[in-house]
Amino acid sequence: MEQKIRVRRHKKTDRLYVDLNGFLNVDDLNLFKDKMTRALEKVIPPFGMIANQKTLQPIGGDAHRIAIEVMKMVSEKGCKKVVRIVGENALLKLRQDEVDQNEDFNYEVIHATSIKMAEHILEKEGL
Repeated sequence: MEQKIRVRRHKKTDRLYVDLNGFLNVDDLNLFKDKMTRALEKVIPPFGMIANQKTLQPIGGDAHRIAIEVMKMVSEKGCKKVVRIVGENALLKLRQDEVDQNEDFNYEVIHATSIKMAEHILEKEGL
């Protein structure tokens, strides 16, 4: 069974990899926030992040608020680029754009179709 939430740091590149799958509720997002907090303690800025969200379903309400809090933490820690691997869910893309357009966030968002493409994008940027 696929994990709903997975966060890891690649030690050599100091890059964060995030997998978010399926329907996530407030408890899931709180777990995500905890995992991201631990990962962000180890990362050295500037860094890049790959967020694989191909199977993620749109979230709303308090869960959406927590997602914004997490991305604010990512921005404050010194992330320069977030590469999102997205599926075909138009509503999810719209919700992600709402999060990423926060003027307090200092990272650029790029969409990719695969992990390999996302890694190539960050490698070109030295992240």
